[in-house]
Amino acid sequence: MPEEIIRSYLKNPYLYSADMSFCTGCKTHVPCLELVWTETGENMQVYNDRLRAKFSYSQEQSFLKRVWQWFNQSI
Repeated sequence: MPEEIIRSYLKNPYLYSADMSFCTGCKTHVPCLELVWTETGENMQVYNDRLRAKFSYSQEQSFLKRVWQWFNQSI
């Protein structure tokens, strides 16, 4: 996989949100639920969900921080 795709996904895990991955062995897309990381044995869908949850949380915190800063400047 090209490094630019890896970096773009890590920056925004919703960018490729099909929950499918391309299998180079069978040359087709397969559900992430059927895949596991060989290094850890972790299901790829579980990993993707965790990455997305972390992204959402950080995005939400960033938004709340901006609102708080705006509110404090307005007072």
